[in-house]
Amino acid sequence: MSVLAGQKVTADELNAGIDDPVETRLAADEVFTTSLTDVTGVTQNITTVVANTELVITAVCDIGISGSTDFAVVTCVVGGVTQTGNAKLNGQVRGTFTQKWVVNVASASTVTVKLQKQKVSNSNVATLYGTHTKMIIQGNGI
Repeated sequence: MSVLAGQKVTADELNAGIDDPVETRLAADEVFTTSLTDVTGVTQNITTVVANTELVITAVCDIGISGSTDFAVVTCVVGGVTQTGNAKLNGQVRGTFTQKWVVNVASASTVTVKLQKQKVSNSNVATLYGTHTKMIIQGNGI
């Protein structure tokens, strides 16, 4: 943030330049269902102190799929709005991967950020493992 000579700034405006990452981990393994459901415990209420705060949300997902035709999806929801783009994995595999979303919070407010999961096809088992699954939120002034 640039400040002009003689300009008065508030404490919130000064704090907006501080980046304090927030991390939430999945506590236990969860099985995907064909319904879109919240990832248990991977939810954060984030308070922005100034308007137009950019949040960078990173999901690290550890997913295992038992069937070759199954498809697992992890999405990000900010303030009740599902964000564009999602983490996808298909086939009989286990892998840890990341997905990143950049979201602008238009006004100084508190928004809920969470991950949701869904299995898209077939009857085999898809598991989100607690070992390495987490959400990291970064943004100036949070």
